Amino acid sequence: MKTPSTPFSRAKNSKVYHSYRHANRGNSFIEVLVSMLIFSIAVLSITGAHAVVKKNDIDALQRTIASQIAEETAKNMRVNSAALASYLTESTGIGASSLNQTSCTAESPCTPEQIAANDLAHLVETLKGSNSRIETSQDVEGVTVVSSRSTGGLLDAVACISGPANGGNGLYSIAIAWRGITALKNPANHSCGASSDNYGNNNELRRLVFLELFIG
Repeated sequence: MKTPSTPFSRAKNSKVYHSYRHANRGNSFIEVLVSMLIFSIAVLSITGAHAVVKKNDIDALQRTIASQIAEETAKNMRVNSAALASYLTESTGIGASSLNQTSCTAESPCTPEQIAANDLAHLVETLKGSNSRIETSQDVEGVTVVSSRSTGGLLDAVACISGPANGGNGLYSIAIAWRGITALKNPANHSCGASSDNYGNNNELRRLVFLELFIG
């Protein structure tokens, strides 16, 4: 037999229904907050991972540039082996300041020593990126202004070349040091640039490419 509905029972059922609706609304709001939190964490994780990958890509690119510079220098030394002593640098290396170059012509060719000096000057400019430039142009009040900037250089880079003091046959080393963007363990296989104070308090930003070759 169906129980007749009374004003009291209807009011009671209405309160239960409204309480249920409010509880559902509260649960839905919490679920939205949790979803937003999870989404935010995921976005931050992806952003952080992308930043790490980008830093690793930059470091790998810089290491490739440094390796190419060292290999080019080794090639020049082998070709110009008559003036190997002229390639040797101080222990602090070269790279902070530009070096003078000598103009050579067919009528007035460079000596082996002048060729070595030119090679070192070219090395320094390559470290700075001066030999790799891009040009941009823009219109300023109806006048086209062309500007250029260097690309492909290494930050605070120095090159250290050592070998037999008299430049004779023997083992030579070429080290390229530069400033990286993340702190890592200081390379211990060569001291090139370590005393320059350009790579952090403990040289944790110092990057290094080290090449040895025998010339005889």
